[in-house]
This record gives sequence, structure tokens and C-alpha cells, in this order.
Amino acid sequence: MNYTLEPLQDAHGPSVMAIFNHYVMEGFSNYFEELLPEAFFGKLLDITKGYPAVVAVDENNDVAAFGITRALHPASSLKRTAEVVHFVHYEHTNQGLGVIMLEYLIDKARAIDIDNFVANVSSLNDNSLEFYLKNGFE
Repeated sequence: MNYTLEPLQDAHGPSVMAIFNHYVMEGFSNYFEELLPEAFFGKLLDITKGYPAVVAVDENNDVAAFGITRALHPASSLKRTAEVVHFVHYEHTNQGLGVIMLEYLIDKARAIDIDNFVANVSSLNDNSLEFYLKNGFE
């Protein structure tokens, strides 16, 4: 399947929240225990201001994945460090989309002088731990 990357925008809110909430209910990919309202999407947009944030859309123009980078900490001594987060719709996993998203986010973040990346992954999320280790994280 072919995917197109687009900047994260308001119009993506419902699809992004559907992906995010799927992982609230299925596993340990995020730390929330209850479904989040669509209004939470506004918070995602706020924390990514000035940082790369993207969606991948499939051939039907449906959101297949989203990814963000954000400041790890407000201290100026950590201004070159960002957290990278991405979620892939469960029907689009194991197709290389996670790598595409991660590489895109890191590439775009390097262009704004970020050169340290942190992925916050639950110790219970074996798939994500393996993914990040395989892609150069320690």
C-alpha cells in the first residue's frame, strides 16, 4: 500500500483520536486507562507547536498513522532533545509505516536543530520496545 505524509491538522482530529483510543483499550502503547474525548486532539496540536507532527494517509485518504515530536522538557539545556511518538492504525501495522514515520519525524526534527531523541515506551509494550531498539534507540 502507498502512503502520503501530510502535516498534522485540525481535520485529522477524529481519525487521530480513533487510532489513539484504540490503543487506550488495547494494550500498553499509551498510558491512559479511559477513552479520551476528541477535544484531547487540541492538546496534541498545542504540544507540537514548532515541532514536526505528521499523519500518513492511505490511498483512500484515510489516516493510517500519526506521529509527533515535542519538547522533552522546557529547560533551555534540553532544547536539542525531543520526545518522538507515533501510532499506527492496527490495520496498517507490519507494513513498514512505523519506520517511515520515525525516519520522517527525526529528519524534520534535525532540521530544527534537535539531535537527541527519546521514546517513552511502557515496559509492558514488547512490540514497541523491540521496534525502537531495532531502529537505533537504546
